[in-house]
Amino acid sequence: MFEKGIELKKKHGADAVCDFSLGNPDVPPPAAAKAALEAIAAEAVKPLGLGYCPNAGIPAVREAMAGYIAKQQTVAVEGRHVVLTVGAAGALVSFFRAVIEPGDEVICPAPYFVEYASYCGHFGGVLKPVDSLPDEGFRPDFDAMARAITPRTRAILVNSPNNPTGCIYAAEDMMLSLKELFKNAPNVIDSARKMLLENDQLRKQAEDMMKDKAAAIKDKAKENAEKVNGIDFIRLKGQFPADVMKTVAFMLRSECTSTVFAGGITDPAKPGLVLMYTDDLVAKGMNAGKDIRPAAKFINGGGGGQPFFASAGGKNVDGIDAAIDCIKENLNK
Repeated sequence: MFEKGIELKKKHGADAVCDFSLGNPDVPPPAAAKAALEAIAAEAVKPLGLGYCPNAGIPAVREAMAGYIAKQQTVAVEGRHVVLTVGAAGALVSFFRAVIEPGDEVICPAPYFVEYASYCGHFGGVLKPVDSLPDEGFRPDFDAMARAITPRTRAILVNSPNNPTGCIYAAEDMMLSLKELFKNAPNVIDSARKMLLENDQLRKQAEDMMKDKAAAIKDKAKENAEKVNGIDFIRLKGQFPADVMKTVAFMLRSECTSTVFAGGITDPAKPGLVLMYTDDLVAKGMNAGKDIRPAAKFINGGGGGQPFFASAGGKNVDGIDAAIDCIKENLNK
């Protein structure tokens, strides 16, 4: 898939090809990860620094992981109970090898990482994907998953953040749904609850990383501000998630005066616009909710909002530049 993606980008242009084969993170790792990698690099230059380790993993790391799991799940776990793998693929294949019998079924929300079917299929298992709810941010359809359970169901595979959608499942939502799925398995529910509490911490980390990314984008966009009829006009265009573009807009609103921000989301599948007016401009009678409507026509869409912030969605990504130009020209009236 990597090679095919490179080939298509060369043929059609990088901006015209969206690669959904893997959920590759597009944000830098946190500082702690950088520090850990630097420490590993320092050890790597020593004798046997890159030598083989035991197949089940370095004993000290297995002990540390056992302690972590024991604390999280409040159960007794020793290092000998833990096997470390290079990535999730090895772990899943090992798990399925241990529990799958020919004909057993594995349920998972869709979209899903395409290799899941092969992982369980190696041992005669059958993957049964269940469509998620795209209008709800690809939240799992637990009612449909419950209907998919049969006497041959051996496992339900759920990963959060989801690969490839990036959806982070809300703990409360998951717990209510899992209780219905596992009415007769209280131990499963308790374990899931403990893991989902950490999932909420992961959600907070993801939100912080998103804000850091938005701040960097915002600072770069401010460098390209231009004066239009005495107003600082900032335009931004790119394949940014809608929440990142919105965060950029609100950061600018809190930092600036006499500023208009026009952002174009160039996602071919879901192009969009955001428009922000600072409060002093709103006080003079400017209205983003009203002004975004004629611009939205250029992307074959519609939108609206409040006087200080508005958004629009459409179908024509090629009209993004014209839409932003429309907003700019309106400032001269």
